[in-house]
Amino acid sequence: MELLKGCGLTTPAQIRGVVLRNPRFLFLSAERYLKPKLRFLGTFMKKEDIAKLLFIEANIFNSSDRKHKSAISVLQNLGIEGEALSELLARLPRLLTVSEEKVIESFKQVEDLGFKKGSKMFAIALRSILGLGEENLNRRRQFLISLGFSENEVLDLCRKRPSILCEKEEKVKRNVDFVVNIVGLPLADLVKYPHLFGYRVETRMIPRYRVMEALKSMHVQVPKTKGASFPQIVILTEERFLEKYVYSNAESSSFLLDIYHGRREIWKTDH
Repeated sequence: MELLKGCGLTTPAQIRGVVLRNPRFLFLSAERYLKPKLRFLGTFMKKEDIAKLLFIEANIFNSSDRKHKSAISVLQNLGIEGEALSELLARLPRLLTVSEEKVIESFKQVEDLGFKKGSKMFAIALRSILGLGEENLNRRRQFLISLGFSENEVLDLCRKRPSILCEKEEKVKRNVDFVVNIVGLPLADLVKYPHLFGYRVETRMIPRYRVMEALKSMHVQVPKTKGASFPQIVILTEERFLEKYVYSNAESSSFLLDIYHGRREIWKTDH
């Protein structure tokens, strides 16, 4: 426990998180096993980054020192050193445990997408691609093309939202179908506003779409600002959305709230 606190994991929730992710931690020798590993991490990582790494991937204590040293050598040979190395490992501890071949292949794939080494977006893209493999990566691209995106749009989408490459195909298809066929936006808007892939249709998009359609049917004037476009409406916090489009209509707020929560329908729909 004192070792974790010394690494910057000081709250009960942080310590509990590490132990729950790796209960074996409690049975390892602090002097012979844990301290040497932490000293090694400290030779190339900042204290705050070590804390992030341990909290995300407590199982790091289960792999060998030889594997860790080999992984660091590979990353340094790929041009990742200093603070960039420390920050990358804090975001993606798996780099210390996956095979060297997968690391090298994934680095090349991320660079081919146009991300700059050491950047935050490089780390985000690497997290999505790491271990995916060329075959799976190509299959993902073809899946997006099958939904109607052009090759250039797929590349643009991957650059803006790398996680699209590892999100469930069913969810991606569902979002595309709803935004294009129900909301009526062009496919290009999903490339322009890739955050639309980050929300669930059932719990985020449909309730808000219902409210906006209800306001239209009631001939309520929606503010003509960019905040009234569907992509901007989706990104609002629930509190802000309700305040702006439900509670602001005093006479109809109860009715609109029922629409929002699905307790009342103003039209029949399969969606």
